[in-house]
Amino acid sequence: MEVKKSGDCQDGRLNQEKKMKNTEKNQVLSLAEQIPVKDGSVVSLNLESKGGFEISLYSFSAGESISEQVSFGDTFYYVIQGEGNFGPEKEMKAGEALLVPHGTPHWSMAKTGLQILYIQVMKGNETEKDTGKENGKGENDMFIKNFVHNEVVELAEQVQFEKGKIVSKSLVQRDDLTMTLFAFDEGEGVSTHAAAGDAFVVVLEGEAAITVDGVTKTAVKGQSIIMPANIPHAVKAVKPYKMLLVVVKEERN
Repeated sequence: MEVKKSGDCQDGRLNQEKKMKNTEKNQVLSLAEQIPVKDGSVVSLNLESKGGFEISLYSFSAGESISEQVSFGDTFYYVIQGEGNFGPEKEMKAGEALLVPHGTPHWSMAKTGLQILYIQVMKGNETEKDTGKENGKGENDMFIKNFVHNEVVELAEQVQFEKGKIVSKSLVQRDDLTMTLFAFDEGEGVSTHAAAGDAFVVVLEGEAAITVDGVTKTAVKGQSIIMPANIPHAVKAVKPYKMLLVVVKEERN
């Protein structure tokens, strides 16, 4: 097996410190096209990696695998395209997700060409623990919550539409990282605002109009966009719309 890592790409258009890397910001992109399958290889594209978490895209040629591992953090898999086994005995296909608790042995093997989003969340450093306690949060808040462990599920089904509403489910809430599922009824939206970190949107269902710095673009299932930190943006559901939103922020000193 050959494992390849894609190199950094530069994004100087916004002239600001990057919080996510190796992909274009403010562009609607196909997730699958960002990490194409290469014969005989496992390819990784790291979007962010800090002491407390990692966000990466992976592609596997059919039959390729990553051997058994035990992680210090909760590991979240989302299948973009293809089919694979995520041991022990967890078969997954496009649109499905799996959350493996920290300390649990697991592995990955592609049955077909396979592309996944991989997010691992750990406890973080002592400063993060102390901050959590000061805010009345326990150590459980440093892991992925509100999501079933060790069970393959349709990710889009983990948050449901409600008439005339925006419904959210928080999976991670901490100073340097948030991870949230959203369901927008048709016509609902979030007005123009700016976030303290880069906001990585993964479209799970439907269609949305996403406006960044005054420019509106359409995003549909299978696409993603990174809305840069401190740049005004807004989201409105053209059709009933679901997304996974991951916001990466600078760590507090």
